[in-house]
Amino acid sequence: MIGIGLRAGAAELTELRAKARNLILIGFDDVAEARYRGDDERVADPKLFLTALLERLGDYQREWNEPLVMQMAEGKAAIRRRLADQNEPHRNETPIHPGVLMDAMNAVLDDEAVVASDVGNCQQWARTFRRITNPESFMQSGVWNAMSYALPTAIVAKMEFPQRQVVALAGDGAFLMTSGDVPTAVEYGANVLMVVLNDGAFGQTLMQQTSIYGHTYGTSFRSPNFAELAKACGAEGIRVTEPGDVEEALRQGLAATKTRPALVDVVVSDSPYPKI
Repeated sequence: MIGIGLRAGAAELTELRAKARNLILIGFDDVAEARYRGDDERVADPKLFLTALLERLGDYQREWNEPLVMQMAEGKAAIRRRLADQNEPHRNETPIHPGVLMDAMNAVLDDEAVVASDVGNCQQWARTFRRITNPESFMQSGVWNAMSYALPTAIVAKMEFPQRQVVALAGDGAFLMTSGDVPTAVEYGANVLMVVLNDGAFGQTLMQQTSIYGHTYGTSFRSPNFAELAKACGAEGIRVTEPGDVEEALRQGLAATKTRPALVDVVVSDSPYPKI
């Protein structure tokens, strides 16, 4: 097993799932440090390393292990059941529970869909719930990287893959940073579906400040009606406040993208992240 991480500390996480002797960690650091322990942890350009590894492997094919495949499939199914069980008590809550939105996205998006996610709460929820069925199923800028990633990335993805469903998933704080790109999407015919988690806050920062300091500063604000904003820019706009309307709103938004960009403004609650 190969782990590629930003720092050698990622090994501790991976070792929970793989025996240390079966793990090789490749780090992005410029030089090796004391954190790298022996020949099984080293610094390398991941692209060059993986290219060399593929050449070394040649035509090697691991022997098919049906029991292992079944074990992995059953493990994944068990995780899905636990997540569904966690969402179930919140199905009818208002504001809308983020897990209900994630379930609805999985229900309406096809296997070729592209989802570009901003950082923050939306990313944390999507990481857990998003179905991965193709290389572009879930694109993100990474932890603590640029906010406002979702919409510009989705615009480019739609222009590259015009026949595929393309979603820009963002919190209201991140979306406000690039909401001026909505007219650009309209002008260039980049008919993306924008899904905004609207909780009137920089949600992840709010949670962290509360946890660390017991109070918050500069994390709450009054969001506009993003659906009306989208309409003013020439896109379709749909606002959702009731959990039972989420799936249909997403379907309406996807239908609208046949002719223009669409935005679904989902009024969500401030909820703890799911536990796997």
